[in-house]
Amino acid sequence: MKQTPMRLLLASLVLGTWSLGIMAGEGPEPLIEKLQPISMAELAKRTTDGVSVVEVNDYAPGHYTGAMTPSPPHADGNAKKAIIVFWKDQSHRFVFSHECSYCPFIELPSGAAMCNQFFEGNLGDAELFNNPGRKEKNSFVEVLESGPQRVHVRWTYFCVNMNDDTKPRIKGTEDYFAYPNGLILRKMIYESLMPGQVIGYSTQPVELFGIAPVGATLKDMFAADAKQQDFRVLTALDLHSTNRYDAL
Repeated sequence: MKQTPMRLLLASLVLGTWSLGIMAGEGPEPLIEKLQPISMAELAKRTTDGVSVVEVNDYAPGHYTGAMTPSPPHADGNAKKAIIVFWKDQSHRFVFSHECSYCPFIELPSGAAMCNQFFEGNLGDAELFNNPGRKEKNSFVEVLESGPQRVHVRWTYFCVNMNDDTKPRIKGTEDYFAYPNGLILRKMIYESLMPGQVIGYSTQPVELFGIAPVGATLKDMFAADAKQQDFRVLTALDLHSTNRYDAL
């Protein structure tokens, strides 16, 4: 049966950085850049004239430094592989971590982080956050431009059953374009691999999940109101005015 592409355009605000859907351009695809993996210690010494991207081989979310055992088998045995976007004038980083199925997240210097929204299937029938979904053949990242004027990273994933990845339900392709001023543009394309069936389609997007630094508690991660000592857990900004709304 002929596959029918479905295009999804959306905009979401993640920790002050806009993620916008844009239309796919015409013409040939850019060449994929093959990066040589480096360590996090070497990354700490790197600088950029604007924005750049590297692959690291010893990354762990939340500044975790222990061994990743006992744990699930980490799919391909490359639990600490990550693609990291960093800026000249920004303190945060944009991380595609293998252990998060490459679902990208913005990481603050403290190690606290917040992910992007993407796709969630129904009843475990089209998922990424499991061992089959975390395999490189089902979820992988390619660097198309490495900076310093623009970084282009493509994340491709096949949503599969949590116990059997022989029949993917959906193919997702997400392109991220990062610029020196901190702006990140996002393009998403979903393609049904089972267009004649309703099983395996999205019931809802994944809610934004957070990553806490090692040893941190909620009171360490959220600012407290000076009078009430309530914690600010959400800030919404109005793009068309200077209005700001804080949820305590």
